[in-house]
Amino acid sequence: MRTDGKPSPVSILAPEKPVPVLIDRRMVVDRLSEVFQSLSGSNAVIVALHESVNGLLTEENDIQLRREIVGQAVVFFKSEVGKAPAARAAFCTDVIRTILARRPAISALRLASHHKIVTELARLDQLPLHLRSLNPTRITAPPPPKAVVVGDFDKLLPAAIEMRIRSVMEFFHRRNPDVEREIPPPDILTADFCDTLVAAIGELVVPLFADDRRLRIAASSRQWDVVNTHDFWRILVETGEIASVHRVWNDTWRLVSRARFGSAIGIPELGDIEIGLFQSLLGPTFSRQVLENAWTRVRQIYEQEMDPRIYQDRAREGALRDAMLDALDALPDRHGELMILTSYYTFPRLTTRFLASFARNKGCAERQRRVRIPFLMAFLDDPAVPVVMAVEDRRIEEERVAAEARRGKGAAPSRPVRWDTAATPAQAPGGGVAWGNVREASRNTASRPMQARKPQRSAHGAGPFWHG
Repeated sequence: MRTDGKPSPVSILAPEKPVPVLIDRRMVVDRLSEVFQSLSGSNAVIVALHESVNGLLTEENDIQLRREIVGQAVVFFKSEVGKAPAARAAFCTDVIRTILARRPAISALRLASHHKIVTELARLDQLPLHLRSLNPTRITAPPPPKAVVVGDFDKLLPAAIEMRIRSVMEFFHRRNPDVEREIPPPDILTADFCDTLVAAIGELVVPLFADDRRLRIAASSRQWDVVNTHDFWRILVETGEIASVHRVWNDTWRLVSRARFGSAIGIPELGDIEIGLFQSLLGPTFSRQVLENAWTRVRQIYEQEMDPRIYQDRAREGALRDAMLDALDALPDRHGELMILTSYYTFPRLTTRFLASFARNKGCAERQRRVRIPFLMAFLDDPAVPVVMAVEDRRIEEERVAAEARRGKGAAPSRPVRWDTAATPAQAPGGGVAWGNVREASRNTASRPMQARKPQRSAHGAGPFWHG
């Protein structure tokens, strides 16, 4: 207490009592500006600004302002100007001034608490694992097949079928160059299998398909030599002929020798599940855009829940699961499963434990799940999965402990990582898992690509094809 009877200046760093309403906001801005200038790396500045925006704009009516500021921040930090430390500090200080100017009712207590948070970030100068990037998840994907004009109906039909097959199968070839999994992608997700499938269908299925009387009628119905492979399907939809063509396609597969076709594509024991997938490639309601929309939503929800960027609000727990379930409902059978498996090879923080937990949403009993999601269940049958799952669990726990340590809490693991020795064929010195044995476990079960597993055949007598 001052002797002149006036109140003592309030320390915003360590107030002993609730901070009074009157506070020198300019002092707060100056202190924060010093903090921004002291940060050594651009990532730390981004995190500090992220905490500033989310810490000060917390009300329902702040959403639009927060979006405006974040939009400007994304553009700034990606620019050449945003690479200069002085410019970064000045920009962040201007953001604080803007927030205080447009939200004069922000309480002094919140300002003081916010200053503490940002000061702590300056001391740590560390970037949380989930805020490493301004950019979306890095994904490479082949472009959709281009439409071409090839000639009369007899040439157009196989070319149009190939385009449709590749439109679906190549969609699942997208990968993330930053993600390296110890379990190799199933053959069905690879370009080699797509090429093999296209060749086998062209040799063994299309001739039977084209000989059908209903197709011959369609062949004489118009001048097809000026129609490209994309417009071919559009015309069939507009004229209503697509339903008839689809029936012919399904009927044709009943005439195909399963043994001969399975041998051609490397699946000796071809079952109903595989045939169903091949039939769906020419489904009457196919739309590549539906696939793209479902994928975009799953990717966005993944980032918001598991790997959020600075410009994204965090999604609620379970949002990704719901988005994947929606994708299964929106897409033809098996297409949704292939999308979920593709996400494992593109989303860095997705784990085998998540996939196993997700599978339980499609049936209380294992037998139900094998009927409803046979491809996903076949993937989880891989003997390497339990080993990889244990390693992923340990990695996540280590990241959590490291994050707590960086915050100065020195927290110990909340619970010990469970190691199932029966499912862990090899451990490295010190209790870790030997990665070489994980690869070996997967390699040993993948010696015959696309081989069906006899012990895992469904009640329908059809075994999902897999690499092991």
